[in-house]
Formats: sequence, C-alpha cells, structure tokens
Amino acid sequence: MYSGRYKNKMRQLLICITSAYLSSGFVTSAQAQSSIVKRESLRLPVLTSKEVAIEKNSDDATPLQLLPFVEDIKLFKLLEPVDNFNAITQFEFSREEKSKIFEDRKFTVKIDGKETINFNDQGFAPDIKPGDGVFTGFSRVDFDEIERDEQALLKRLSRSKVDSVKVFSGRAVTSTSKFSVEHAIRQKDSIKPEKLQFGKNVVAVRIPSIFNTISSIPFTADENKVLGINNVAVVANPGFTYDPCNTDGTGNDVDPDAPWSFKTLMSNLNQGTGLTDQEFIHNWLSNWINSTSVNGQNIPARPAITDYFPGWNGINPVTLDVDNLPFRLLSIMNRLDLAKVGYSGVSSQGETRFVFGLLNPNTCGPAVGIDQMTAILEYADPASSCSSVKSRAQQWLELDDFAVGSPIYMNKLKTITDNVTLAPAAAATLNQLRTNDFAFDGIGALSSPWSLREFVVDVGGSGLLEPATTKQTPPTSLRASPITAEYIEGNAANVLCETYVVPDTFTTSGGLTVPFLAASLDYLNTSFWAPPVNQANLPASFPSCHSSSISSISPFVTLPTQIQSEARHKFSVNTCDDCHARETNTTFTHISPVTRNFSGFMTGVVVDDPLLGGVAFGGIEREFDDLQRRGQIVQDLAVRSCKAGIFLGSPILQANLPLQFTH
Repeated sequence: MYSGRYKNKMRQLLICITSAYLSSGFVTSAQAQSSIVKRESLRLPVLTSKEVAIEKNSDDATPLQLLPFVEDIKLFKLLEPVDNFNAITQFEFSREEKSKIFEDRKFTVKIDGKETINFNDQGFAPDIKPGDGVFTGFSRVDFDEIERDEQALLKRLSRSKVDSVKVFSGRAVTSTSKFSVEHAIRQKDSIKPEKLQFGKNVVAVRIPSIFNTISSIPFTADENKVLGINNVAVVANPGFTYDPCNTDGTGNDVDPDAPWSFKTLMSNLNQGTGLTDQEFIHNWLSNWINSTSVNGQNIPARPAITDYFPGWNGINPVTLDVDNLPFRLLSIMNRLDLAKVGYSGVSSQGETRFVFGLLNPNTCGPAVGIDQMTAILEYADPASSCSSVKSRAQQWLELDDFAVGSPIYMNKLKTITDNVTLAPAAAATLNQLRTNDFAFDGIGALSSPWSLREFVVDVGGSGLLEPATTKQTPPTSLRASPITAEYIEGNAANVLCETYVVPDTFTTSGGLTVPFLAASLDYLNTSFWAPPVNQANLPASFPSCHSSSISSISPFVTLPTQIQSEARHKFSVNTCDDCHARETNTTFTHISPVTRNFSGFMTGVVVDDPLLGGVAFGGIEREFDDLQRRGQIVQDLAVRSCKAGIFLGSPILQANLPLQFTH
C-alpha cells in the first residue's frame, strides 16, 4: 500500500498549478514580434489537466476542479496600476479536453494562500473578448526582480565558454543547438514592446525578456561539484565520512559517528521507536532474514545477508556491529530537479540523496561482480515555497565557486545536507530508502537476481523502516502481460504525457483485480517493459500534452508505430527496474558501487529502442544526459523570479520535468 506521505504527495500534485504556464506570459521572440491580438499557439509540452488544478483554500476560491492543458500564456505590464495590480496575466486552454470552465468562463485561484486572483473569459475587464477561450486576470508581478534575475543569469552565462546547449523533452535530448549569450541579447534588444488596450484607460505592454530568446540554458557549473558529488575528497573525507576498510586511503576509517556515515544517517532516522540505534538498524536488515509481504505480494528472504555482517546472527541485535557497518559513501546527489512549484506552493519537493555501496568483509574492499549492492537514502528537501526553492538552488550552485573538498566547500555542503539528515527531522524528511542488491544471497553466490526494494519510515506509527511498494512499477511478472497493455491503452494520454500514477491495484475489463504496484523487483540488465499494446486502442495522434522523447527516427516508422513506441517507452523508463536496465542501456546501477562512476544515462548516451532497434535498422533512438538536464533545471530555479510563491517564465522547467518522475 502507499505510505501516508506518498498519498499526500499525490494529493498535492493534483492541486498544483504549474508555475511557468500560469504566471509567465513571456513567449518566444517570434511571437513577441507578431501581433499581440493574434492568438498564436505556444505548445507547452508538459502541462496537462493532471498538473493544473484550482485550490480550495477559502470560500473565495473555486472548488477543486481540473483544468485543461495550457496552450498559450502572456504577461503584460500595466502602464498605470489598477486597484494596486501592476500586471495582467492571460492564458489559453486546449479545447481537446472537456472542462466546466469553458461553460463558466471563469475561475478563481488563491495564490500562496493569500491573494485571490480572478480569471474570466466573459468580457469583463481585463478580458478583451468574451468566449474566445482566452482567460484574463489582473495580477501583481515584481518586474524589477525579473530584471535582476535576468542580469544574474547573463553574468553566469558570460563567464562560461559554452557554445552549444542540449534541448530536452522530458528526460530525453531532442536536439543540440548552438548557443551564444551575445546573440540572445541582440535578439532581445531587437524586440519592440507592444501595447494592447484591455478596456477603457487600461493599457498594458508586453516587455521583451532574455527568456524570450533562450529556450534552453546550458548548465555552466561543474556537474561533479553541484549535481552528482562523487569526488573522493568529499565522499571519503575523514572528517565527514566513515569507511571501515579505508578503501580510498584517505584515513576515513576512524569515526563511525561521522556526520555522513551510514551508521549516523540510519541512527538519525530512529525517532520515537523506543529502540536503540543498534536495534533499529537490526530491525531494518531483518527484512532480508525473513520473507515479508507488501500489497498482497511476497518478498522472498535472502538470509545469507549475514555473510556481509561478521558476528551478526540475524536474530539478536546485540550481535550486530553498528560501528563497522559494511557501507561506504559513493555519492551525494542534488535532485532539486524534482521540485515543482505552483500557485499552491511546493507541490512536489526536490530531494537530497546519499548513495552508499556495499563492502566485502572478506576482502575489506568494494563488493564486486555478483556481490554488488547500493543503498540510497532519499530525503525531501525542506523548501516549502518558491523563494526557499530558489534559495536552495542558489546554495547548490554556490558550491561551484569553491575547490571541491576544501573546508569552505565541505561546510557549505554540510549546511545544505543538515537540513534533511539531522535528527529529529530526518525521519520525517526521508521520502524513501531504496536498495538494489545482487549480494544478499551470500558472498560469491549466484542463486538470486538483482533485486530492487523500497522502504519508508512509518511516521506516526512504529517509526521503523517498513517495506513499501516500488513506485510507478507493476510486478515484473506483468512486463509482457495483456493486463499491463490494457492499463496503458486505457490511460494512453496520461502515459504519453507522463502524468499517470500507477495504482496499488488494477481491475481489468473482465473484472479481474490484480496487485499493480510491485513489492520488490527482480530484474536483469536486459529487462524492459513490452506489453502487447494494440495500436488500434491508442490515440490516432499525439495528445497536445505529449512531449516527445525521440531523438532520431527512421522515415519508415509510421505515426501509429511511433505512438505505440512512445507509450511503451514512457511507461518502461519510469519503472524502477528498467530505468536501471535496457531502456537506458544501464547495467543495474547509475552509480557504480565499485568505481563510483556514473552511468551513460547520467553523462550522455544514445539508446536504440529495445523493440524497434535504432535508426539504421528502421527504428528509433533516444538520447539521455540526465546530469545536464538536472543542471539546467537547478540553474533555472536559481535565477527565476518569484512572486506570491510562483516562478515566472520557465519553459525549461516545463520541458524537462514530467509530473511523475520518481527516480
């Protein structure tokens, strides 16, 4: 079953009004130069009715109601304020989806729980023409802040020597284009502000912005200092980490209570259980000693886990040596890219992750080959508003200014991580602990495949780390099942737009109800999801919310086959197992527990479609470079303007981040 925290996150997602679409109004330079009255379609590829909703915060707010996909958005600065409003926001919805707002021609939102904004398509000021599908409302925007942030962005870009930028659609790279700050500035300066009359004595102007001319911003910082920190000077630093084997020769085998040791981070989760830290960690490890059950499915025991914990008998907690747990820190990961900020505040928090690798007690070195295993503690960032998300992004980027591993670098990084790892808050901030093991069938044994598991703290209950379902992933027995095909066909638009949420259970058209979220996942590096989806049961064309993941395609691939491939791929790549397997050409782990190296998915790789093959064979290719994608988002968050809890004008955020990313 879902944890209470996960259910709450899903509820929050449904009341999110995605920031950039409903607040920006800044569009491309070509559109800015065209007639403002002309309603040109700006295809914003991610936002769908699943992402945009009206929040019921007071009697003044419209009751919870899903809104259609946003096709166009504009922001205007009033020449003279109207009732303390200094701006007009205007947006246009897709007519592909039915919605009550097309009948009502109005809705109300409560911004940040404070300010009420009314939008209408009834011809009431500032709306220009009733019934034209364009909803308009007065708003308050800090245009000076927009200018300051624009200058901050230009300063950072000018310092870099980047001359190209990758353009992302969801997780995939769709193109690489030339990049020039000077060219972007020239484009902006060539755009003339245009005025529009919104009623008697109500005149506003759409002011050009540098964001009109930059659809993608290259990440200018060092990825390994800001996004995926795997440098030995940090992850084997003797003042911050502990490795009982001193694998890297840094002398970090002294203090098992170091702030980033596995023992310390696990002990900080032990809040209100009544157990000692030794008992708490023993209880978690015991999940491999005995079989357990989640969502009606058995998780098989792997009792040979004791091979890796000398002296521990798997029964008595006293026998567990918590000062010499066989884990070393591999990487600290900045996942602020997972944050989503809308009118309702932070609807989906970013994460800070600590990735550990297993040690072999017999060799006192990294467990290799068939004995590999990783454990990842994934903490929810504390940011709860637009400004706090922006501040956290700036904190991460600031690390780029200092030598990696230097005292100032380490202290600033610890300041960032302390927000989530310190007791007593750690138990509440941990979203999940994920494990990926090929080891616990015993040292040197090859009796069990790689297995993914997920644990959450039972906050408000036992306080223990309890097994949980693996999110967005059905049982692997359904990989090629007609049941999964039926689910994809019945939810095709949401799958194609990556706005679906895999439910605990699924009931087929024949009335059969099956567990549909897995309890654990056994898999191979060749695994991928390929249920027999029928092209005839999919849409005849892509929905307007679809964001293509295809980097290259053979001219022989028909549109129905392309739609079928996209539905299959988007479902597969968002599962836990196949994000770590064939769908991304990954050999089980994105961070090697032996070398700490990142996978090609993280650093750049082109992957042939597992079913259709690559372009040379008449198929499809998809390119990934996830650290660059994450970096573009973090940099974007750091320079975007906040007003009343929302980000202004961010096509990058919307192009790079589908709703349901969990990995």
